Amino acid sequence: MRKYFRIGGFISTLLIINTLLLYSQSQEVDVIYLKNGKIISGKIVERIPDKTVVIETKDGIEFVDYVDIKRIQQEFIPKIEGITPNSGTAGTTVSLTGSFPASQPKDAAVFFGEVQADILLWGKTKIEVSVPEIEPKDYVISLQLGTQKDFARIAYTVTTKIERTRIQKRTPQREIAPVVQEEGYNTGGFWMDIGYTMPLGDYGKAEGPNSGYAKKGFGVGFEGRIHLSRNFFLPMNFHVTYLSYNIDELQKQIPVTISSEGKSHGLIWFTVGLGFAIHLSSSTYLFASSDVGPTMVHRPDTRYGTTSYTQYNAVNTFTAGYGFMGGITFSDDVSFGYRFFSAKARHKVEVSFSNMFAPQEIEIEQLAEIGQIYISFSW
Repeated sequence: MRKYFRIGGFISTLLIINTLLLYSQSQEVDVIYLKNGKIISGKIVERIPDKTVVIETKDGIEFVDYVDIKRIQQEFIPKIEGITPNSGTAGTTVSLTGSFPASQPKDAAVFFGEVQADILLWGKTKIEVSVPEIEPKDYVISLQLGTQKDFARIAYTVTTKIERTRIQKRTPQREIAPVVQEEGYNTGGFWMDIGYTMPLGDYGKAEGPNSGYAKKGFGVGFEGRIHLSRNFFLPMNFHVTYLSYNIDELQKQIPVTISSEGKSHGLIWFTVGLGFAIHLSSSTYLFASSDVGPTMVHRPDTRYGTTSYTQYNAVNTFTAGYGFMGGITFSDDVSFGYRFFSAKARHKVEVSFSNMFAPQEIEIEQLAEIGQIYISFSW
């Protein structure tokens, strides 16, 4: 059993390390502004205090003296992946989809050619702008964040009202797509969470025939959310939870020495379900979901006595579990919530004795229920 949980802990550690590595792959670039007006963009690889900054650019390595530096800052590298619609009159709302900062920078600007447009809405994956009063023709849309700039891959056609009417009559289906896009808010993503876990019901009791003698612990896990529509998403969860074994309370009830090598309860589950979201803004929403799936419940070993003893060996039992969770997501990046999870296990426990009797196998039914307050971060 301990070997199994060492493996589980090792897997959890690898997953956490993988998360940190993903976070290190930033969408930001280091920008050095020199006193002579020159700007150098790249990745700072070394800083020698009061002497030199070493920066790797697309053209190679550069060494910059501190005395020549006006300021150093990080700038987000924007990416425009699509525009909807791709034609319209002045005043039309245009959606830009792609990768953008979670909050709107002060120097953010969207241009139709050389003319700046008004930004109506800003989100991590979508920006909405209004087409400025400009001459009807094709324009390249660009997004400027400091020194960083990206362009739409297709041109936007500004039309007159008469031309727009003709386009609508020829291809009325083009008007449907932008409406669907504007109504949909993205609830998809991949999340890592960590939480404070509490046993519920008999699982945490220290009295009665069904007592589990579990105490508070912690859990770590991952959740993938697949966006289905503005208000619905598909949650997939992998979670590992550890709870302490309340041997002290058990010892008070039985007048023999009680010990345990593992000293912990545990649950591991992988579940799929359905979630519902209520949007407070384009990037903040309340959510609730339920899920179900295969679950492993770990029951710790227990030894009653020392020289003369009865040993209940540790056991892992596979069963099905279900859960509910709810909370709030801020800026598409951070969630706070509460999770309930329940799994009923029929443990087949091997019992051995010091008096050389042959080991026996008994069945112990245990309802493992936990509540967890957690925080999660998106990748």
